[in-house]
Formats: sequence, C-alpha cells, structure tokens
Amino acid sequence: MPLAVVMLAAAIGFLGYNLGSSQLASASSASSLTSASHVNIADPTHTSQLAHVSSSGALSTSVSGLVNDVPGTPAEPLNLDVSGVTEGGPTELVEPTTAEIDLTSLTVAADVAESGSGHLRVFFDILQVPIGTQPGDCAVDATGNSEIQQFDLQAGTTVTLSPSSPIVMAPPKGKDECVIFSSEADTGSSSGQVHVSATGFVVSGTYAGPHNGSGDAPLEPAK
Repeated sequence: MPLAVVMLAAAIGFLGYNLGSSQLASASSASSLTSASHVNIADPTHTSQLAHVSSSGALSTSVSGLVNDVPGTPAEPLNLDVSGVTEGGPTELVEPTTAEIDLTSLTVAADVAESGSGHLRVFFDILQVPIGTQPGDCAVDATGNSEIQQFDLQAGTTVTLSPSSPIVMAPPKGKDECVIFSSEADTGSSSGQVHVSATGFVVSGTYAGPHNGSGDAPLEPAK
C-alpha cells in the first residue's frame, strides 16, 4: 500500500478516536451536571430541622420570597439638631434610649461670644444610665461614660467630623445610653451658644429624637 494512503488512513483513525473521546467526555460532563449530590442543611441547634428545595428549585426558608430577594432590616435615617450654652453644663444630643444608633457625622458651630471671640473646646460622651432614665437626667444618673470626640474651634466657626466608621451606640441589656456634649471657653468670653447637628441611622429599636431638656425654653438658632 502506498505510504500516502497509509498516512491518510492513520489520520482518519486518529480523528475518529478524538471525536469519540470528546463525545464521551461531553456526555460524562452533562451527566455530572444533571446529577446532584445530597447535602443536608440543618439548624445547628435542632439538627432534625432541615432546609428543603421545592420542585422548582427554590430553597424553602422561614421568610417569604427567594433567599437573594429577602431584604435586610432597613436602617431609619436620623437627623439631630441641638443647641447648648457654653459653660452651661452638658446638653443631651441623644436622649436616654435602648435603640442602637450609628452616628455618621457630627457638625459643631460656635457663635461669636457677646464680648469678643475666643477658643472653644467641645466634648462628646456616651453615657450609660439605668433603663427608663428621663430626658435631661443623663448626666445626673450616669453609671458609666466614654468620651467619643473632642472639638477645638474658634468662636464664629464650624467644624464637621465624618468618621471612617460610625460612632456606635449599642446599649447593653438593662441599660439606656445617651450622648451628651459640653463646651468650655479656653480664651475670651464664656458667653454664647454651641449648635450641634448629627446624622446617622437608627439600626434597631425606635428613637423619636431629642429636645432641649424638660421644661427648658427652645434656644435661639445660630445667626
């Protein structure tokens, strides 16, 4: 048999072998895709409670909808605006609450003092108080405190803090928490007001917002 004919026959045989192998591999792959391994998803506390898949392929859960369609608990936006008097004692920015709150920004504006400008220092603290503490009583009833921020600014100026991570209020069980601020004048007159704005979210629980203290008259806004 001529050499060319032998080589052609060998090439055809090789091609047929590879096509056959490819078809077998494809069939094997298709088979592996259509077959499924049995894996149980169980409640770690109650191992008899197993997750189930419906005939349409949906995973059954204790909530309505598909797993990737179930939204997380939405956080309620929070906007606070409170004024305090320089050297006038602490003012509650967030009144006593069991709600978990994340503060994402703090803005402090200091009025020009009546008898001249001066340098002001404003302190922010988270206080723990007994549950049920009334608004205005945070500083008096505090059982623990943690300083969270300090601002140094000149009277007549405004400073904003936007931390890379939120300032978190997470009251422990059986406690309320609140946020207070106080200001002192290092130089110049101690008269004037400090205006504080804060933004954030109520992560869990409810919070209606602050006021200027029980029985206090509203303070004049910054001019």
